[in-house]
Amino acid sequence: TLGALAGGIAHEIEQPLGAISGSVKELRGAWRDETRPGAFLILLRDAQSGVERIRKVVAELLQLARREEGHQGEHDFTTIVAGVLPIAGYELRRRAHVQTHLAATPRVRGDAAMLSQNALNLLVGALGAFGDQLPAESCSISVTTGEQDGLALLEVTDSAPPITGEVAPHLFDSTLASTSEGPRRLGLAIASQLVRRHGGTLEVESGPRGTRVRVLLPAAEHAE
Repeated sequence: TLGALAGGIAHEIEQPLGAISGSVKELRGAWRDETRPGAFLILLRDAQSGVERIRKVVAELLQLARREEGHQGEHDFTTIVAGVLPIAGYELRRRAHVQTHLAATPRVRGDAAMLSQNALNLLVGALGAFGDQLPAESCSISVTTGEQDGLALLEVTDSAPPITGEVAPHLFDSTLASTSEGPRRLGLAIASQLVRRHGGTLEVESGPRGTRVRVLLPAAEHAE
């Protein structure tokens, strides 16, 4: 899964680079081509758009790298979740239909790196639950942030096959991650530990229509 994410990040950069390269090659002739009015500016805007896409991906990676473990502070939880999405962006779009509903949450206190890792683990786990056989058009993932009873909420819902009854009692046991539920279980096991360290709770509901994982974290003013 880590390799898939690394490949996805490379694709996120490679794709706009290809567009930039194509636009630059055409720019030399376009500015003199009177049969294509406005082509120069269109190509220039396309190139600038590609540069901006690369800048955003690199900025998110640098921001994640700079979040040193052990650094406690107050954070905008929605911003943290939004910052993780570009990192898993290519894999998410390639393997599933993704919807995001990122509403404001109470500010939370904790380690920004761990909070980012928590969100990333839930996304990776949801992707892993689909396996490699299901077509992307039949797979959906929804990412929601908001406020619930004064708590910061992150909810990740997927349409993957439900968690089986024999797996459910051991859902947070990372030592059993070699089973068919391995990717999702490993993601949930790590996420559960991170959430507990921040005084929050992690709830899982699974049924025929899919699985919903809810993370609830105390607001910064109430965190220990």
